[in-house]
Amino acid sequence: MAKEPGVSLQTPVTHEPLHIAWENVIHKRVMTSDSIDIGDVERVGNEFIVVRQGVGNPTIYYIPKSFIDNYDGSCLYVAVPSGLVAGKFARDTEPTPEELERLREEQPSRPTAGSTVTE
Repeated sequence: MAKEPGVSLQTPVTHEPLHIAWENVIHKRVMTSDSIDIGDVERVGNEFIVVRQGVGNPTIYYIPKSFIDNYDGSCLYVAVPSGLVAGKFARDTEPTPEELERLREEQPSRPTAGSTVTE
């Protein structure tokens, strides 16, 4: 999975630019909209981030970048509550392009984390 340099996203409600240098988010924590820590970024792909939760028998989440609504320099914030994360993003393999498209259609419509963005 190739790393991608900076990619610009927009926050879901304000549509303000969200600039993230994706190569800098490896090993950063990932928090849900209800402030639950779901693991650390393990890898970054072109369309999604891979988050690992746990050791031994970890849960792996493939989260589309479009679901990231904030990055404060130490945590990425996902615009999904913790109760929905496993059902939407937990997988054993990378999502297909069709699955990514379906997830994009379900994209969040409201901000869930702070509005301060740090590059």
